[in-house]
Amino acid sequence: MKHLLLAFLVSTLSLHGQSPALEAVRQSDHSRLQSLIEAQRDLNAADANGMTALHQAALQDDLKGVRMLLEGKANP
Repeated sequence: MKHLLLAFLVSTLSLHGQSPALEAVRQSDHSRLQSLIEAQRDLNAADANGMTALHQAALQDDLKGVRMLLEGKANP
């Protein structure tokens, strides 16, 4: 059941067209970000403005998020 729920959560965009990874970074939710990385979801998806999760983590000075995304193979 957990895997089905995770698959649903990581494959949908928010109402604002943001990827799950971008939402997790914006909310500083590192545990959710780790789950997305482990599920091998697209970490490079951009919102309508071209913002990716890695861009957002850098903008927020979220060094842990930046490190997690780079180790998870997000494009620098």
